[in-house]
Amino acid sequence: MKRKILWIEIVSTILALLILFVVSSIYVNNQNHKTAEDELNSYSNIACEVFDGDNFDELKTVMTKASKEVRVTVIDTVGEVIIDSSLIEADNHLDREELQKLGECVTRYSDSLELNMMYLAKIDDGYYIRVALPVEPLNTFINNYIGFGLITLLVVLSVSIVITSFLYNKTLKPIKNEINKLETALGHEITDDTDFELLSSKINELTLLLDEKVTSLSNEKEKSKYILDNMNQGLILLNSDGKIELINKYSLSLFGFEQEYILDKNYMYLFRDINVQEKIKDCINNNQEEQLIFDLEGRKFLLYINMLKTSWSSATNSHVALLMVDVTLQENMNLLKREFFANASHELKSPLTSIIGYQQLIQQGILTSNEEIQDATLRTINEAQRMNKLIIEMLDLSRLENNVQTILEDVNFSKIINDCLLELKPSIEKKKIQLVIKLDDVTLVASQSDLYKLIKNILDNSIVYNNENGKIEINLSKNELIISDTGIGISKEDLDHIFERFYRVDKARSKESSGTGLGLSIVKHICLLYGYKIDVDSTLGKGTKITILFS
Repeated sequence: MKRKILWIEIVSTILALLILFVVSSIYVNNQNHKTAEDELNSYSNIACEVFDGDNFDELKTVMTKASKEVRVTVIDTVGEVIIDSSLIEADNHLDREELQKLGECVTRYSDSLELNMMYLAKIDDGYYIRVALPVEPLNTFINNYIGFGLITLLVVLSVSIVITSFLYNKTLKPIKNEINKLETALGHEITDDTDFELLSSKINELTLLLDEKVTSLSNEKEKSKYILDNMNQGLILLNSDGKIELINKYSLSLFGFEQEYILDKNYMYLFRDINVQEKIKDCINNNQEEQLIFDLEGRKFLLYINMLKTSWSSATNSHVALLMVDVTLQENMNLLKREFFANASHELKSPLTSIIGYQQLIQQGILTSNEEIQDATLRTINEAQRMNKLIIEMLDLSRLENNVQTILEDVNFSKIINDCLLELKPSIEKKKIQLVIKLDDVTLVASQSDLYKLIKNILDNSIVYNNENGKIEINLSKNELIISDTGIGISKEDLDHIFERFYRVDKARSKESSGTGLGLSIVKHICLLYGYKIDVDSTLGKGTKITILFS
């Protein structure tokens, strides 16, 4: 047995040391070659910086000072050697491997120097600049390393044999003696090796089985912890006394407690809302499921309260699970929808009421003259157009909010701007607004209709909220569009709300121009749809500048 253990120990030690030696040798070799490659790259960079096409002697002097081992060669485009620091007469080098693999380190045997060399060649000022280092020092180092490694191997092996013998005599031999005593007592004759190996095998089997179970349990625990800590919902487990037995990381971050502090504390430490406390209490006392929405740090959460029925929960020791789901976004969306429909109803009601009123006046004969009837008809048409515009913009906004794109194509944006200016020309001339236009030829992949709405809504505002004899500047470049005006400007309070639906900075001017309050909201959503970035800078009484970045 002792001999077998010794042989196993010796073989194992040899194999381990050999593997370690081979791996370290490969590593050392690779590191030395990498160091040589780094040196070559450094020398190559120096040579290219020094050489300017005709200073061959200067180049040779500088490289000699840099390193006596480095060899530098200047070769013309046909392969003739112009200069070589080794002072060796050389033949044509055009077919050399390093010239075929410019910028790469190449190791080969040099016939002229009769040495293994590492080469690196680059082109500079119409010449091949080649630097080289001998690799023999690397090989010498490796050979020395191998010799040292073999000596180390023998020393470690000898020490290992001594230690193994000592451990056998101190540890394994007493175990063997006890096994022999047990065999004698049982009257069962089994060879020492067999019996010992059998016991060792059983111990190993049990150890492996135990390790597997521990590993499996550990993995399951880590898996459960990972799932709990990476949930986007808060999970809290209470016992029948209402004390916290488990809480995940998301819940801790919401309430701002450390796990060590909050465990085994009553749920009232977390939930200060009376309604929440009552619902949890009802679930514990009456064994019934509960749910409610409550506020926490400015956010809304849907709280599910459930009594758990598991194998480890009993009638006397039940558990309650609390699941917190962030519904802030949904609640805000619902609020926005309600506000949108309320505002839309109000905005549609106004022109519709006007239309009905004018028609009733005509129908009841209150308006008798042709002039009065014509004026009422004209007002009816205007209100109908206003309502139609509102409906169209509401539909556009709904499409944009749902990220529904129309047909994409290459659109000449500068042409879109010119077409829009042509449509708005009467409004511009009416207010005597000066235009300063600088348009580069810019093509964007988008919907032509969306880009037209984008520029028209911005320009509409720049005209409506501008002053008589004001100015509008339009600058279009490859990456951005800038539209600035000298209008009434926007206050800081209003600036935060200008992209909201139905929001108007100046309600009087907006109604005069048949504005719907949806223009800038449409602009914002078009930018979101195409990934544009929009920025608004405005000073009250001085004007507004809108910048849109395309990329």
